[in-house]
Amino acid sequence: MIPVFPNFKKLEIEDREEINQIVCQYSPYSDYNFTSLWSWDVGGLVEWSRKDNFLIFKMRDYLTGEFFLSLIGSGNLAEILPQIFSYAKSNGLREEVRLVPEETLKSGSSQDFSSKFLIVEDTDNHDYIASAEAMARLDGSKFHNHRNLAKRFRREHPGFEVKKIDISDNTVADDVLTLFEKWTKSKKISEDQYTNELAALKKHIEFASTQDSKIHFMGLYSDGELIGFGSDEVLHNDFAVSHFQKAIPEYKGVYQFLWQESAKNLHQKGVKYFNMEQDLGIDGLRKSKTLWNPNFYLKKFIIRPFDTGLV
Repeated sequence: MIPVFPNFKKLEIEDREEINQIVCQYSPYSDYNFTSLWSWDVGGLVEWSRKDNFLIFKMRDYLTGEFFLSLIGSGNLAEILPQIFSYAKSNGLREEVRLVPEETLKSGSSQDFSSKFLIVEDTDNHDYIASAEAMARLDGSKFHNHRNLAKRFRREHPGFEVKKIDISDNTVADDVLTLFEKWTKSKKISEDQYTNELAALKKHIEFASTQDSKIHFMGLYSDGELIGFGSDEVLHNDFAVSHFQKAIPEYKGVYQFLWQESAKNLHQKGVKYFNMEQDLGIDGLRKSKTLWNPNFYLKKFIIRPFDTGLV
């Protein structure tokens, strides 16, 4: 049964079609991709609701775990936003709506926002959109470093093999999880981050194995050992999104090579744009994503009533 705001329901696999009916009307913002929503809802805590042509989500902050409300759709924002703020206040949530797509904001641009709402550009959550063809070719001076690193990987590891892998095969899935464990040992991540990401990866593997989806797993092998993998999903509007990219960093140039091979695969499938998701304000992520020379960003905003006192 479709929940009508202010009623919410827990996210279930059966909700995919209903959610996609609205989400697919817009550019593929990563936060509203159903695969991503499902995979990262490791605690079964994401809830959603619908009001006219809007979807309202109750989800947790990617870094802090704090619950917040988000919104995608089109219609009378001046009418629905006060209702959402009232719900938030009554339920102990911040009086704000996060991850609001620019396209949703523009749908209400003819309405009077100036005296009612504070609109803040959320640069930490903009999706980086790169050209799949440019990533596949790595031509020109702006890709000089990536091109050299990818070449270095090829030169130093002539026994490599790149191939599509069947993630429904238990042996392959175990190899992917083993690689994840190796990756975590090379990174300084918290126990909570490790637990959360491992649970998300396991849920993602199960989803990709059992659902009729357009998720493609690619494996990178060196002398028969899995040293990197990527999980990408072909979306609407000539887009694809990267869900997971992991590799053993001791292999110099492995990430540049893996991204390039993923882009080649997607470009051959007709994909024009690669959504590399957001950087969450993390310096390392921001630097690495910027170095891929994004063509543009899918921008997101935070909307608040002027009288909340939030900054």
